[in-house]
Amino acid sequence: TPKAQVEVKDKSGNKVGEGTADDQGHFTIQVPKQDPDTKLTLIPTANGVTGEPAEVTVKDVPVVNEGTAHNDPKTPAKTVVSGKTTPKAQVEVKDKSGNKVGEGTADDQGHFTIQVPK
Repeated sequence: TPKAQVEVKDKSGNKVGEGTADDQGHFTIQVPKQDPDTKLTLIPTANGVTGEPAEVTVKDVPVVNEGTAHNDPKTPAKTVVSGKTTPKAQVEVKDKSGNKVGEGTADDQGHFTIQVPK
């Protein structure tokens, strides 16, 4: 609900964060780091009325920490994209128009190398 107060509680019922939704009802609340698969409860309150609690599950979001792209003279029709991300993460490469041009999977250390059309 727009402008609602949202309280975040951990699995033990302790309040770990709170915030206010914007005019469209969107909100972002930072809480202390939680382990993946931890369940948090969100409790909205608007106009003095407490709404139905919602449960969310914490997920690790893969992030590319470093990345490069270069044209390799050994493979003239390809551009090599490489970098480091979350181990075993799927990596998708898109062109400037947002079209997928390549994909791959990071190794156990998070390194990836993907060849895409030049």
